[in-house]
Amino acid sequence: MLQSGGRKEATRGLTNAQHFFIAEAGHGALAYRDCVKDMTAAFIDNPARKLGDQCVKETAVQPFYIAPWVKAEKAE
Repeated sequence: MLQSGGRKEATRGLTNAQHFFIAEAGHGALAYRDCVKDMTAAFIDNPARKLGDQCVKETAVQPFYIAPWVKAEKAE
């Protein structure tokens, strides 16, 4: 994953660059997520168009949750 400085470096000099992070997907998101395919097609069709972040929201990974009734085991 690129840190914020890495994103800037990766897009430096690309006037129409846009960066979206699809959680736990890597570059395979293009093959497995329809909304990523749609974003890619929209960008290729009109690179100057600013894309929304709805796909990022749709593919967000929920925070890990441990039910309150689960008790931690004591380390020996």
